This record gives sequence, structure tokens and C-alpha cells, in this order.
Amino acid sequence: MSHNPTPTKTMTSKQLKQKERALTELRDRIRAKHLSLDTERSYVPSVGKYIDFICSRKWPDGLPAERKIEAFLTSVAKSGAAASTQDAKLHAILFYYQQVRREELVNIDALRAKKGDRKRQAPPFRETEKVLLAVADCGAYPTRLICHLIAHCGLRLKETLSIRLKDLDPDRGKLTIIEGKGKKDRFINIPYSLLPRLAQQVKVSEAVHERAKIQGVPVKLPGLYAKKNPAASFHRRWFWLFPQINPCTDPRTEKLVWWHCHPKTVQRAMRIANDRAGTEGITPHMLRHAWATEAHADGAHVRDIQEIMGHKSIETTMRYLRPDPERVPSPFEKLRLTA
Repeated sequence: MSHNPTPTKTMTSKQLKQKERALTELRDRIRAKHLSLDTERSYVPSVGKYIDFICSRKWPDGLPAERKIEAFLTSVAKSGAAASTQDAKLHAILFYYQQVRREELVNIDALRAKKGDRKRQAPPFRETEKVLLAVADCGAYPTRLICHLIAHCGLRLKETLSIRLKDLDPDRGKLTIIEGKGKKDRFINIPYSLLPRLAQQVKVSEAVHERAKIQGVPVKLPGLYAKKNPAASFHRRWFWLFPQINPCTDPRTEKLVWWHCHPKTVQRAMRIANDRAGTEGITPHMLRHAWATEAHADGAHVRDIQEIMGHKSIETTMRYLRPDPERVPSPFEKLRLTA
């Protein structure tokens, strides 16, 4: 079992400087690998807490890093954190050691919260219908269309907001999701019922794009593409389908850029819709769950659902699907036996 000494000291000024340098190197590696801002906001605080933990304790000489990590994860488990929280912290620490310190770690054995075999919860069809009818635009943002696009296509909220004008092909009724979760691209069929409203949103986006060009504010481009092709920052094709009304400061570069609608705006619209519809707790992501469940109930093959949702593993897709014993009649019923 891992060592877990009690705190014995506060961090020295030298340790604080080393911590800041380590976190700066961690940010640089995250950005060099083009990982998302969400990943950076998750990994940096987790590694910071781990450094605080090991610096505030006295360890036996020569104790391997694996044992210190075990002690940290054990303390996280004892605090009552969920298994997913512990996993997130472990992934951050492993990235730090592998990418920053260039060290490979093996045989980490810590007290961990047990993961249950949890199924994804999808709201009943009627409740989903009610909340979709109740959701409205939030301020100047087309949150009703965003929520309907998530529900009709089984999209994630973040990848829906990240759609650019070049990704939409209304003539063919196709949508390309670029670098979804796991850096995977995929193609989505757009329901005909959404095409007229999407056409209107394209015009809105184009108007905001013209304003961005006049103001000289570039659109936020992926990775280092802005350095490779600076002119692309003002091209129509790279502009967001769901842009913010006004530009904002890029938290990484601290420069003014044009970003897409903020996820919290959509989440707020869904909370209001729940109140109006008399439903409880249906979030944008639960609309994705509902899509998978209803598509499967309507006869869609689980492999096709996996591809549309962008899951790497079929096991992940299976968690979204609600079993129905009525679909499995007894094979001996055809014998027409009587008891």
C-alpha cells in the first residue's frame, strides 16, 4: 500500500517557483499538442494540487514517483471524490510525467473509488418532446436551433457550437463534424425540418462575419493555422455558424478574437425550458442520450449509432441504449406448448 505521511511543512519560495515553472511547461506541452482549452483547465489545477501534496509532506529517501502518486490518489479517494474525478487527476499526472518530465510510470496501485456499470440516462420521449417545444432563443443567440440540432443529430454541445460555415453543406443536407472528441471527423445527415432554419442562421453568421472584418477582429482558428495562413482568420468559410454577438479575449493569447456562442448560454436556455415544460434536469447532453435511445428503439443498428455519435468503443455506445425485454420473445413460443 502506498505511503501517505501527514502534512509536515509548507512550501518554500524555491518550491513555489519550481511549481510555477512546472505548470508553465505543462501548459506549453498541452498547447504544443493542440489539446483543448478544457483539457488545459482540467490538467493544470490537478497537477498543481498534486505538486502541493508532495511538497507539503516528508517522504522516505528514494521513494519512487509511483508511490507518491498512489498516496495522492488515495487521499483523493478518501475525500469522497467520484471515480471519474480520480481518473481525471490520474490522466493529468500521467501526462505531466510523460510529456513534461519525460518519465514513464508503471504499477500505480492506489485506493480508488469503484466504478459502477452505469447506463446513460435518457429522458422519456414525451419529456424530450415537451422540453424541445419549450426551449426558446436566449437573448440574441439561436439556442432553440442549437438544442434542436443536438437532439436531431445526436451531437455533443461543444462540437455543435464549434461548427464553422465550411462544415455545412445544405444542398446535400450534410454536416461535417471536424475533430470531435478523440480528434475524430464524421459526417452527419441533417434532417430536412432543420434546413430552413439553418439557412437563416447562415445569413445571420455572414452578417456577423462582415462586422468582424470591418472591425478587424479575426475568428479563432484551430491550432497554429492562424500562423500558417493569417488571411484565413477573415475568410467566410472559417467563421462560426453560431458566433458570439461580440468579440472576446482569447484566454491563451490574450488577443481579441471572434469566438462561438458560449456553452453556458445554451445550458441556461435548457434550464428555462425545463421550467416552462414542467420537466426536470434535461440538459443539452441528455438530448444526445435521448437521440441514441430513440434511434435504437426505432431499429437503427448499434454500429451505425456508434459511428454517428463518434464513439471509439462500441461499449460506450451500449451504455446509451435502454434494453427492452419485449424485443426478445421466447424462442420456444413457436412450439405452441401448453403447460
